[in-house]
Amino acid sequence: MIPATGQTAGELIDSVDMIAFTGSTEIGKKIAERAGKRLIPILLELGGKDPMIVLKDANIERAVNAGVWDSLLNSGQVCMSTERIYVQEQIADEFIDRVVGKVRSLRQGYSKDFNCDIGSMTSSEQLEIVKDQINDAVSKGAKILIGGKRTSKPGKGYFFEPTVVVDVNHNMKLMTEETFGPIIAIQRVRDEEEAINLANDSCYGLGSSIWTKDKRKGRKLARGIQSGFVCINDVLSSYMVMELPFGGLKESGLSMRHGPEGIRNFCNTQSVVIDRLGLNKDFGWYPYSPSINGKISRVLRLLYCRGLKKIATVKRYS
Repeated sequence: MIPATGQTAGELIDSVDMIAFTGSTEIGKKIAERAGKRLIPILLELGGKDPMIVLKDANIERAVNAGVWDSLLNSGQVCMSTERIYVQEQIADEFIDRVVGKVRSLRQGYSKDFNCDIGSMTSSEQLEIVKDQINDAVSKGAKILIGGKRTSKPGKGYFFEPTVVVDVNHNMKLMTEETFGPIIAIQRVRDEEEAINLANDSCYGLGSSIWTKDKRKGRKLARGIQSGFVCINDVLSSYMVMELPFGGLKESGLSMRHGPEGIRNFCNTQSVVIDRLGLNKDFGWYPYSPSINGKISRVLRLLYCRGLKKIATVKRYS
C-alpha cells in the first residue's frame, strides 16, 4: 500500500496493471475514470454509512457496548464504523439511556499510555464536516443528548466531543452523508421492515449489523440488507475473518479483498485447452459437405436433444 498525492496516483494508474485503492468515494470515482481509459482492473474500498439495526429482542447491553465502541472507534474515523443506529421503539428509551451513560463515562484526550478512550480527529477539514452535519441536524429538529461541540484538550489536536444525537431522520446530512467523526445518531423505528428500508436508503453499502437473539431471523434479515458484509450480534468482525471476501456495494466500492476472491483479483485467468486425439483434421473442419452436415446434426441431437427431453421429463414428474 502506497500513500500518494494526486499526481503520484495518476502516474501509477498510467503505468501499472491493476489498482487497489482505499479511500473516499469521490477519489475512487476519479480513479475508476482514469483506469477505465486503459481498461485495467480496479479494486476500490471506499466510503461507508454503516447501519446498525437493534431489534426489541436484542441483548441490549451487548448492543449498547458495541454501538458506542464501533461508532466512536478512532474518533469515528473508520470506514466500517457504525454511523446510523435504528432501534425498535419498544426498547429505544432504555437503549438511548444506556448509550448516553456509556458515552458520559468515556475519557477524551491525548495519551501514550492508554489513559484515554477517545482521541483527536485527523484534520480541521474533517472536523468542520462533522460540525456542519450536527448544525444541520439540530436545525431540522434533532436533539443532542451529550456532546455536540469542539473541545480543547491538553496537547495538539482536533478534538470533538463524543456526541449522541436523537430525533434524527433521512432529511438530515447526518443520516445520509458519510460523517467520519465521533457521532452516535439514533433513530427509532416501528418494526423490522422499516429498519431494513432505512438501512438500504443510502448510496453506500459497505457494512451493517443486526442485533437479535433469534439468529435465524437475523440471517433472514441479513439477506435483505444491501451491504457487502453483515454482522449478527457483532461489529467489524467480518473484516478479521480473512477467509471471507470483504468489500462494499453501491458507492462503497468495487470488487473484493480477502478470501479466494481477493487473491484472484490480483491474478490473470488463462485457459489452456490441449488436443487429445492428434487427428490430421477435426470433424467440423473444411471442406463442408451435405454428408458432414448431416453427421454433425445427428451428433448434436444425440448429445443435446435427448438430454433436454430427459431433463424436461424429470421436472414434469418431480
